[in-house]
Amino acid sequence: IIGVGSLLVVDQEFHDMLNKSFNSSDIKRINLVITEFGNAISALTICGIISIKNPKTGYLGANAVIYSGLACQVLKAVFGRARPWVSKGPYSFIGPGFSDNYNSMPSGHSATVFSLATVLAKQYPEYKHAVYILAVLVATSRVCAHAHWPSDILAGAAIGVWSANHVMGNSKLFEIRW
Repeated sequence: IIGVGSLLVVDQEFHDMLNKSFNSSDIKRINLVITEFGNAISALTICGIISIKNPKTGYLGANAVIYSGLACQVLKAVFGRARPWVSKGPYSFIGPGFSDNYNSMPSGHSATVFSLATVLAKQYPEYKHAVYILAVLVATSRVCAHAHWPSDILAGAAIGVWSANHVMGNSKLFEIRW
């Protein structure tokens, strides 16, 4: 919470810096592909593919993705934070609602990709650096797409890590069977 609150102070500057740094048309095209790895359908598809060889990891990943998605949807509706494309700045919160223009906080893509990355990092520790690097790329792509502020990304990542750790701790709530 402290990290997200601290990042709020520099959201606009950090958002602008990322978008100036990654402004070429090639990077924008790559960004469009990378960002798709953070949507729930892609993540659950990856979990399904993983479950062919390792059902436990696929199961844990799917549960973590679902937990993080539910948490994000509730928090998005509660906060009602304006997305960068609305051009109202990083401090525009309208409170409870369901408008896509006002559901920036937290980033669902970041929560999804960090929940899956955390499960994969714990199940396959030899690949932890690679999965977290990919998670950071997906999260950063959301800022470059003007869909989120940097603090939304941090909040989403924290929710994702928390969700995965909760699931890895043998939680049975919303259990999915393969």
